[in-house]
Amino acid sequence: MKKLIIGLGGCGNNIINLLQDKIDDSFKTLSIQKDLQLLAISQANFKLNPKDNDFEKKLNTLLQYSNKVILVLGAAGTSSLLYFENLVVIFRKNRVLFNIIALQSFRIENTNKQEISKKTSLLIRQYTKNYEFIRESNPEKHDIKAVNLILEYSINLRGAIEKIKENKLCISDAYGIGSCSTCGCMEADRLVKKIENIEDELIQFNIDDIISEKAYFSSYRDMPIELNVIIFIYYRVTFNKEKVLNFWLENLKDKNIRFFDVILFYVLKQKPFSENIKNKWIKRCESLVEKYNDRSLRETIRYCKSND
Repeated sequence: MKKLIIGLGGCGNNIINLLQDKIDDSFKTLSIQKDLQLLAISQANFKLNPKDNDFEKKLNTLLQYSNKVILVLGAAGTSSLLYFENLVVIFRKNRVLFNIIALQSFRIENTNKQEISKKTSLLIRQYTKNYEFIRESNPEKHDIKAVNLILEYSINLRGAIEKIKENKLCISDAYGIGSCSTCGCMEADRLVKKIENIEDELIQFNIDDIISEKAYFSSYRDMPIELNVIIFIYYRVTFNKEKVLNFWLENLKDKNIRFFDVILFYVLKQKPFSENIKNKWIKRCESLVEKYNDRSLRETIRYCKSND
C-alpha cells in the first residue's frame, strides 16, 4: 500500500465512496467516522471509529504501509474539528507525508457550523502548507473537484506536462527570472509535487523526443514546454537531483548538446549543487564545444565559470 486516502466524517466518507471505482491498486481508502450507521455503509477498504480505545494503534498499523496520506474532510464538520489535530500528530509520529483536502461551502447558515469551519480552516493552515480548500455552492461540484484533485496524486511527468500546457499554468521559475509576483506559480507547484517517483520519471523521460539535434534557443520562450517543466521541477521539487544529473551525463548522447546547454545555464548555474557535479557537467560541455564548436554552449560555460 503506497497512498492512503482518509475520509474524515460524513463529508470525507462521501468522497471515499465516490472514489472506489475510480482509483487503482496504488490507493487504499480509510473511513474515520464516529457515526456507526455511516461507518457501516462506507465502501472504504478500512474503517475506524475514532472513539475506540485502540483507534490510534490500528491507524499506526495502516500508516506503516503508507508513504503518503490524503486526508479529505468537510471544514464545517464536527468530526473535522474534533479529530484533525490528533490525526496530524499521528501522521507526524509515523513520518508520513500528508496532504489535506478541505471542502467548504460558500453559504453556511448555521452559526455553529460557521464557527467550526473557521476554526478548522485555521488549524489546517497552522499545521501544514500542503492543503487545498475547495469552495463551491453546489455540493456536486464540490465532490467532483475533490475526486479529480485526489486522482491527480497518481499523475506522472507526462501527465503533469500536459496539464500545465492545457491549462496554461504559470511556470515563470523555469525561466530563471524568479517566481511570478501575481500567482507565485502555485498551481504548477502543487501539480509537479504530486508526480510519483519523480527521479525515475525524469530518468526514463525520452529527452530525444523534445529537443532536436540542431535546436537553438535564443531565450526561454523558444524552449519546448517539456524542457520548461523539467527546469521548473528542479526549482520546486525535493528529490535526489544529482542522481538524475549524473544519469543524464552518463547516458545522453552528443546530439543532446542543447539539453546540456540549457541544464547548465538554468539549473546548475542558478541553484546550489556540489562542485563535483558542476565540474563534471562543465567538463562534458567543454568536450562538446571542442567537438562541435557550439557558440551558445561556449558562452554558457564562460558564464558558469564567472563569479557574477
